[in-house]
Amino acid sequence: MKTKIHQLLSCPSLVVSVLAATSGAYASSDYGPAIWNPPGCTKYSTSGYGHKFHVCHDMEGYYLSSVSLLRACGNTVSVHYAVNGLKDSSSDASQGEITQMISEVNYAWHVLCWNHYCTGTEHEGFRANPAWYTEAQYVASAGITRHLQARFGWPMDRNHVVGHDEKRNPAWVTYANSNFGINASCNSHDDPGPYWDWSHYMSLCNLSTSCANYGWVIGAIKAKYDSLGACSSFLGYPTTTEFGLPDGTGRANHFSNDGSIYWTPNWGAWSIHGAIQDKWAALGWENGAVGYPITDETGTPDGVGRFNHFRKLDTGDNGSIYWSPSTGAWSIHGSIRDKWSSLGWETGICGYPTTDETTCPDGVGKFNHFSKGASIYYTFGTGAHEVHGSIRNKWQALGWEAGVCGYPTSDETVCPDGVGKFNSFSNDAAIYGTSVIGYFEIHGPIRDKWASLGWERSSLGYPISDVYAIAGGFRSNFQHGTITYNTSSGAVTVP
Repeated sequence: MKTKIHQLLSCPSLVVSVLAATSGAYASSDYGPAIWNPPGCTKYSTSGYGHKFHVCHDMEGYYLSSVSLLRACGNTVSVHYAVNGLKDSSSDASQGEITQMISEVNYAWHVLCWNHYCTGTEHEGFRANPAWYTEAQYVASAGITRHLQARFGWPMDRNHVVGHDEKRNPAWVTYANSNFGINASCNSHDDPGPYWDWSHYMSLCNLSTSCANYGWVIGAIKAKYDSLGACSSFLGYPTTTEFGLPDGTGRANHFSNDGSIYWTPNWGAWSIHGAIQDKWAALGWENGAVGYPITDETGTPDGVGRFNHFRKLDTGDNGSIYWSPSTGAWSIHGSIRDKWSSLGWETGICGYPTTDETTCPDGVGKFNHFSKGASIYYTFGTGAHEVHGSIRNKWQALGWEAGVCGYPTSDETVCPDGVGKFNSFSNDAAIYGTSVIGYFEIHGPIRDKWASLGWERSSLGYPISDVYAIAGGFRSNFQHGTITYNTSSGAVTVP
């Protein structure tokens, strides 16, 4: 990598053009401490022979300009991660900042014939000058390597954590040829060079669970960590130093048992771990749909589930992720969450979420489904309303919100006679019924006529059919009669 990046950096016009190209950067869903800032083009392979080892490079250059070049579409060089060394100026990134450019499932283009067998990390610096190889860089890079080892399962040793110059090591060449099936001598590079402290680096990569790295946790995050039991807690031991987040406000540490503590000046420090953290990561961490955690993971009152509550930094909107053994972890936020809360959370009529908030096919509404055969649907015009059980089944059979009824405009409600139930819907429609006669839709002029007669308490009773077409119009059957709508005359009659 050194040779290619050095050559690219020697071309001022290319550097200027690359640095002029910008794109949004946000937290990586692969590795939380990293900023996700991929190229705007495909600079990777999607298939390979498995990620069997990890390669450490140096940039022979500076962090920000090298990241820009690695993201540029005018060359064929890429790498999974890059780590800053020194903070060279007030405008430079912090020591140990990490950028991810290629997803871990893909194969970056950084080591010629090794590409389809490994992952890679670039480090700011120069092989002839150890000044850029800072402790913050070693710590940050070792965190990446531990994360990758945990994901891909290779041994944490010098046969599997190598330099780009490892082809100079005859023992490794023999090992790689035999165990990886690669031509270990296909690279001519000599980075990260003689000043890269492999002994220290591997000691960081092989940190024990004894909490020798307890000192990585400081300030408010340390206070939270200590309150949970520090290294003996469910979080385990620290795997990163405290790092700043892309929004410039929050701070975080990651821990060995798939957990983290996130802090903001607004809401303090809170822990998150396991399946709930995995869901949060999939949503985009603190930049996703629910924002920052504002509670620790907490057991639900029914003794079954777990949850964290969250809040968006920019809007103050509240969100949650709820988990149970039977449903898994799902997010809920905004008006749908408010409605669910008013119905009694997971102990109410809906149960636990079984989907994230999802946009309806019409692009207008949103919904969450729930474990008790229920849903909450929302639009700006109708607000959020629940629909469940037999009425929901009927509405689903009619095509959900795209069907004749439209969106729910009421929760399921007991009729004044205390027997039947109904939901009203946006297309001048309703679904009414009882457990004995079943549930049927009624809409338009026929519904309006039935309403004027007194609904189910009228002489007609409950509907016992959906509205159906007849010659010249439409009709609904009721327990004690019919209502007919003539589309030509507009007349609505009750024989």
